[in-house]
Amino acid sequence: CLGILAHANVDAAPVPGLSWWVNYPRFHAVHHSEDEPESRTNFGCHTVLFDRLFGTFRAGTPPPARLGLHGGQRTAWQELGWPLYRDVRQRPPPAGPPGHGLAPPQG
Repeated sequence: CLGILAHANVDAAPVPGLSWWVNYPRFHAVHHSEDEPESRTNFGCHTVLFDRLFGTFRAGTPPPARLGLHGGQRTAWQELGWPLYRDVRQRPPPAGPPGHGLAPPQG
């Protein structure tokens, strides 16, 4: 139910207190930003608690300039196959926030 709210195309104002837990559309829209650094934030679908704890939360004000992917849209089949067939040499994996333990090897 909260996942539907996060992906709804409505401007639901965050309720003070609940906005520490509930993922509102303006928060999750940042995750779908065309800007790659913005798209690596606000991962939670139902709650923003973990994004707040791990430093990946962005408030979404102002809203992202554009939503979507670089290079146009993919078909449903391309989207399903993307994790299996994408060229992993395109760019190094994201470093993520400091101290998360998933940084790419140095050297």
